[in-house]
Amino acid sequence: MSSVTAMTVPLRHLAVLVLVLGAAVWTVHSAAELCQRDVMCFCDARQSAVRCYDKTVNFTTMMSVVPNGTNHVFVTFSNLTTFRGGTAGYPAGLVWLELPLNNITSVTPGAFSGLGSLTKLRLSANKLSSLSRDMFSGMPSLERLEVWGNVITMVSDDTFSDLRNLTHLDLQINNLVSVPCAAWRHLSKLQDLRLSRNPLRHIPPKCFSSLESLEILHLKNMELVYLAKDTFLGLESLEILALGWNNIYSIDDMAFSRHPNLQSISLNYNNLSAVPKSVWGNLSTLADLDLTFNPIRTLASDAFAPLKTIARLRLGNAELSRIHDDAFRGLDEVAELRLENNELQTLPENLCGLVFNSVTLAGNPWSCDCRLKELKVCKTGGFTDRILCESPQRLKNSKMSDVSVGDLVLQCQSPSIQTAPRQLMIAEGERVELGCTASGFPEPTLQWQRLTKGQGLVVGEGGSLVIPAFTRNDSGVYICTASNYVGKDFVVVHLSVSYARAPPPDFMRNDTNNRLATSRPFTTKTNPNRSKTNSDTERPQAVNTGENDIKKVETPVKLTPSSRELTPREENRTPKTGRPAEVSCGAGDSGYATLQAVVTSVVISVLGTMGRAKSLQVKLTSFVPRGNERHSPKELRPLPMRHLELSTRHSTHSTMDLLAPSLGRSPSRPRGMALTNAAFPTDRV
Repeated sequence: MSSVTAMTVPLRHLAVLVLVLGAAVWTVHSAAELCQRDVMCFCDARQSAVRCYDKTVNFTTMMSVVPNGTNHVFVTFSNLTTFRGGTAGYPAGLVWLELPLNNITSVTPGAFSGLGSLTKLRLSANKLSSLSRDMFSGMPSLERLEVWGNVITMVSDDTFSDLRNLTHLDLQINNLVSVPCAAWRHLSKLQDLRLSRNPLRHIPPKCFSSLESLEILHLKNMELVYLAKDTFLGLESLEILALGWNNIYSIDDMAFSRHPNLQSISLNYNNLSAVPKSVWGNLSTLADLDLTFNPIRTLASDAFAPLKTIARLRLGNAELSRIHDDAFRGLDEVAELRLENNELQTLPENLCGLVFNSVTLAGNPWSCDCRLKELKVCKTGGFTDRILCESPQRLKNSKMSDVSVGDLVLQCQSPSIQTAPRQLMIAEGERVELGCTASGFPEPTLQWQRLTKGQGLVVGEGGSLVIPAFTRNDSGVYICTASNYVGKDFVVVHLSVSYARAPPPDFMRNDTNNRLATSRPFTTKTNPNRSKTNSDTERPQAVNTGENDIKKVETPVKLTPSSRELTPREENRTPKTGRPAEVSCGAGDSGYATLQAVVTSVVISVLGTMGRAKSLQVKLTSFVPRGNERHSPKELRPLPMRHLELSTRHSTHSTMDLLAPSLGRSPSRPRGMALTNAAFPTDRV
C-alpha cells in the first residue's frame, strides 16, 4: 500500500499499516490486534497522528495497539468518565495527547505515568471539578497543559510539582473563586498563564511573584474591581497583560511600574472614569494601550506622559467629551489613534504635530468652530477628511475639509455671565444655593472659586454652588468664572453671616407671649389715582388703626384695604413707576420674635398695592418697655432701626433680599434679622 498524506481506514479491515516518517516506522499489526469493533479513526501520515471521534472507543484497548512512533493521539466524543490511562502503557515517543469534549470527571493518580516524552496535554471541555496533587505526575517533559472549560473550583498547592518544564497553563472558563497562588511556586519556567472567565474578585498581593519567566497573563472577563500596587509584583518578564471585561474602577499608583518589558495592556470594558496616569511608572517599552468601553469623560493634561513609546492608543466608545490641550504631550511615536463613538466636539490644537498612520474619529458630534481652526490648516494630521460636522446647524453633515477657516472662526463668541447674586447675608444653618449662568459659544465652562488669602480655592464645578448649612466659616468672597476657547467672564459674590431667622409665629394660639404691639401698624402709601381692578379687592392691604392705638394681636392677622383718604402731602409721596414705596411698623420687645413673619406679610401686601413700583423700602421701629408692667404707648421709647430694602422685577418670580444690620449689643435686644432670598410668584401676591 502506498503512503498517503491522510486516509480514513475502518480499523476492522486494516491488515497492515506501514508509514515511514523519517526514521519513525509504524509497526505492522493485524486487524484483530488493533481493535475489536468498528470505530471511526483517522490516521494522519504527515503528523504521525491518530484521531478518533467515536463514543464507543475503548481508550485502554486503543492505546495498547497504537504503534510506537505515533506522535499525536486525539480522542473526543467518547464515553470516558474516569480516566485511568493506558494500563498496558502508551506508545513510545508520544508527545501530544488530546482528550477534549469527553465526559471525564476524574483522573486517577498516576494515570499519565510513563509519558516521559509528552510535551502537550489537553483535557479541556470536560467535567473535572478539581486538580489533585498526583494528577499530573510522571510527565517531566510536559510544556503545555490545557484544562479550560471544566468546572474546576480547587487546585492543590502541589498539583504542578512535577511539571518543572511547564511553559503554558490554561485554566480559563472554570469556577475558581480564589487564585491558587501557592501552586505557582513550582512553575519558574511558565511563560503564558490564562485565568480568564473565572469568577475571581480579588488577586492577593505578590500572588504571581514566583513566576519570574511569565510573559503573558490573561485575566479577562472576571469580576475584578481593584488592582493593588503589589498585584503583579515580581513579573519583570511580563510583556502582555490582558485585563479586559472586568469591573475595575480603581488602580493603585505605580501598579504597572515594575515591568520594564511590558508591551501591551488591555483595560477595555471596565469602569475606569479617568485615565490612571499615575500607575504607569516608567513603562519605556509599552506599545499598545486599550482603554475602549470605559466611562472616561475627560483626558487630563499629560495623561500618557510616561508612555513615550506607545504606538497604538485605543480610546473608542469611552464617553470622552473633553481632551486637554496637553493630554497627548510626549506621544511622538503614536501611529494609530482610535477615538470613535465618543462625545467629542473638538480636538486639541497640538495634535497637528503628531503623525498618524491611522486615525478613527467617526461617531462624534463634532462642532465645526474656531477650536478646529488649527487642525483645519494642519498638513500632517489627516483629520479634516475624517471629521463630519454635527454643529452649527448650517454646517451639519459637512466635511471639515469642505468648510473654510473663515466659517470656523465666525462660530465663536466670548462668554458673558447673565445672572448671579452679588451680595447676600445668610442666616447660620440655612441652605445656600448660588446660581450662575452664562452665554457664549462654545458653551462656557462654569466654575466657582472661593478666595482665601489671595488664592482661589475651587469649591464647585458647574453653574450651581450649594452650601447645605451655612456657617460663619463659609462667609467670604466667591467668584463664578465662565470660560471657553475665546475668553472668560466672572462675577464676584460676597456672602456674610446673619442671625438665623426666628421661627414663624403661631397666630392661632391665645398666648400672651405671642403678642404684637404697633404704634402705627403697617401703614402703606399707595397711589389713589391708579385704576382698581378686580384683583385689587382680592389682594390683602395694610390697615391704618390710628397713630397712637396699640392692639394686641391674638388672632390670625388679616390685612384689609385701608379706607383712610391720603392727605395731599402723602399723595406727593405716592410711589410712581420705578420709585420706592415705604412701610413703617413697630413692635414691642415681647412681640419682636414675630416681627419677621408680620413684615413678610406686609411686604406681600405692599407688593399687591405697589402697582408698577420697582422697589420697596421697609422702615422698622422697635419699641422696648421700661419694665415688666403694662405701659401705655407714651411710655414706650423708640429704638431706631435701619431700613430694609426690597427689590423686585416685573417677572414670573420676584426675588427679595431683606438685609438688616445689628440693632445693638444689649442681651434683651436681638442683634439683627434677615429675610434672605425669599421668592414669591407675582401671580400670588
